[in-house]
Amino acid sequence: MFEAVVSGATDPEIEGVELVRRAALAATASDVLAADGFLLGTPANLGYMSGDKVMK
Repeated sequence: MFEAVVSGATDPEIEGVELVRRAALAATASDVLAADGFLLGTPANLGYMSGDKVMK
C-alpha cells in the first residue's frame, strides 16, 4: 500500500505536490507544522491501530 501511495503522489501529472516521507518516530514538530496534509498508515491489528490502547 505504501508504494501505491508514493506512486500516486509522485505521478508526473500532479503538479505542486511535494511528498515528504518520515517514519513515525522521525517526524518532528516542524514537519507537522509545515505539512498541508497527512497520510498515516499502519497494519490493522484486531480493528485498531497497532500500539493504540483504549482506556476505559
